[in-house]
Amino acid sequence: MKTPLFIGVDIGSSAIKALVVRADGTLLASARRPHSINHPEVDRAEMNAETDWWGGTSAVIQEVLNHPEVNPKLIAGVGICSIGASFVPVNSNGVALRPGILYGIDNRASAQISQFNAEFGDDFLLKKNGRRLSSQSVGPKIAWLRETEPEIWARTTQLLPPSAFIGFRLSGMAAIDLHTALSFDPLFNTNEMCWDKEMCNRIIGASALSLLPAVVLANDCIGYVSKWASETTGLPEGIPIACGTADVVAEAVGIGIWAEGDVLVMYGSTLFLLERVSQFRPSPPLWPSFLLNKNQPTLLAGASNGGSLLVWFLREFVAEPDLESLLDQASLISPGSDGLLCLPYFSGERAPIFDPNARGVFIGLTTKHTRVHMLRALLEGIAFSFRHMLETLSEGSDHLKNKRLIGSGGGIRTHLWTQIMSDVSGQVQHFPKVPEGAALGAAFLGGQASGYFASQDSIPSSWTGAFNQITPNADRQNLYNQIYPIFLNAYKANAELMHDLSKFNHEIKL
Repeated sequence: MKTPLFIGVDIGSSAIKALVVRADGTLLASARRPHSINHPEVDRAEMNAETDWWGGTSAVIQEVLNHPEVNPKLIAGVGICSIGASFVPVNSNGVALRPGILYGIDNRASAQISQFNAEFGDDFLLKKNGRRLSSQSVGPKIAWLRETEPEIWARTTQLLPPSAFIGFRLSGMAAIDLHTALSFDPLFNTNEMCWDKEMCNRIIGASALSLLPAVVLANDCIGYVSKWASETTGLPEGIPIACGTADVVAEAVGIGIWAEGDVLVMYGSTLFLLERVSQFRPSPPLWPSFLLNKNQPTLLAGASNGGSLLVWFLREFVAEPDLESLLDQASLISPGSDGLLCLPYFSGERAPIFDPNARGVFIGLTTKHTRVHMLRALLEGIAFSFRHMLETLSEGSDHLKNKRLIGSGGGIRTHLWTQIMSDVSGQVQHFPKVPEGAALGAAFLGGQASGYFASQDSIPSSWTGAFNQITPNADRQNLYNQIYPIFLNAYKANAELMHDLSKFNHEIKL
């Protein structure tokens, strides 16, 4: 009997990726299709669900199926993961009615958040699902859609995150997992593990429950590849489709974040941390959640930027981008970038300061500084933000010695960035051989939906293989320890000015 194959699809902020993996862990094929986030206004972030999410998914699936080492007849399951805390309204045919509204980098629902906080109160919301409302909350953005786009709302039959949108296209069925349902706060009740009918009716309206997909486990089979989807993508008809989950959860699954104290550091367009903890508990300002089921609690923290700032820097300041050359030059500059400090809050900030009106700042610029200094300062600023998140996640630096940090995502290929992250935080980081852990984790979910893998213990160790590691340099760490308090104070000193400037919406006219 031939070994079955599984497909994992990852809908990210900057690209859609797919891979085909054999059940024994052998990676046979991968494909990537880039896309970009649209910013119709300074506080909004959107993506085209039809061309980017579905069009990109169809394209990468077709590409991996056409790889000479892949026999499509052996595909036994498909798993999907995607950017979290995002959604798109669709009609009865599953057609997107507007661009998808994205996660915490989209701040359009500030008024709704203020309204709900005043109406319900912090204590009430924390008891419902363990979270405070923020730009990462989907519920207020749904309320925004209902209030500001009534014509679209009137035609909406379902509100789907990207993973469920693709699942519906492939199988005709839509469902979301526990982690994704929690991001729809305050609509989900963790005490009952279901949609909160009263809260849904108050925020969305009487038809709320009909608009929200069923909540199942990430590795549950929600349906099978339809004839139409088979003709469109090349997938054999009848293959099981896993419900799927957010990319950060799939990433954790793909690289084996199972033990308490394990911390995922996801190097993507945004920087995200996930720690396996002993129990689900409200931990403001962090987000409590789950991996695959309610017996696997986690805590999460996500910055609003990460690798996206490198993309921005190259686009705006380098005529012919050659990142490797610039990174080589930046590695020769002393830690601290010769007195240049960067606050990396270019899209506002999520964890740990949760300030949608925070802004990016370079402090200490002189005529001796070059764009290479700015690049290094940018990487150091991301690393200082990482340390701030990590210490918040771990309730202080004293607890970090008990953690195992595992990095994943495309950014781990950037050695200078990962080294600076270890030097600034003082932490050893471990890295798997396959950076695209999210797509790998999605493929495993597809294997579970098919019944081939019975549990997480069924994941072959060869899926991730041996881990490399990066250790902090003691001398650089000591220097960064002196700069870190300056970084923290720089935000406090400039926050009010950032807020004043944000009122102009970047449209100051003389």
